[in-house]
Amino acid sequence: AHLEASAERWNRLLSVLEELGRWISVKDEELNKQMPIGGDVPTVLQQQTHCT
Repeated sequence: AHLEASAERWNRLLSVLEELGRWISVKDEELNKQMPIGGDVPTVLQQQTHCT
């Protein structure tokens, strides 16, 4: 019984980690699709206020 409970916990953890990995991949793709700001000061300031 103890081994089964432990295996179930590991399976749940693995499932959560796989889900987090997929989420990170999606967010990474979204960030890579955004255009670089290229030193545009007004854009930098706008992004800073958006992120805070």
